[in-house]
Amino acid sequence: MDRQAVNINTRSPPVLQPEKRCALKILGICEVIFGSGCVTFGFVFLFADYSISYYGAGIWCGILIVTAGSLGIASGSPATIWCLVNLHTGFSMFGCVAAALLAYLSCASMLSWLSGEYRWEIILHGLNVFFSFISCILLIVSASICCCCPSPLGYCGTCSQEYENDEEQHEEYELQNRSTGFT
Repeated sequence: MDRQAVNINTRSPPVLQPEKRCALKILGICEVIFGSGCVTFGFVFLFADYSISYYGAGIWCGILIVTAGSLGIASGSPATIWCLVNLHTGFSMFGCVAAALLAYLSCASMLSWLSGEYRWEIILHGLNVFFSFISCILLIVSASICCCCPSPLGYCGTCSQEYENDEEQHEEYELQNRSTGFT
């Protein structure tokens, strides 16, 4: 049997467009801020012995949101790699589910306090619902930006075609999407 030469493309895949890098970085910063708020409320609920503290949901969900935001900030750097963008997409989706779960649990806990004179507990749970809901929206937007990026084949691999520059790769991507109706 003859061995065939394998052409390994050593070029790095094209980077994200500057607008998308900037958007990912700004969204990542906002995700870290709101995720840190969720972690803070998680510790407040844990030490104040509120009903949601039994799950530790504020802490764990907040850590997932902060991790997704940190990956978003890293994905927004000019020297990003496609594996990092895809990792951020996955964490954004998973963090979005966690943020929605946290909003649900906080809302359920908030409703359980409505029967008495627990004004501060209702306010804290309401703020936690707000922070987790905003985080959920930010994570959806962040994941959708990453999903719209023309990544090379094989997520962490290199392109199957050689392009002279990023503009040529972008034109090829737009031409393919126009023919399928995904523009």
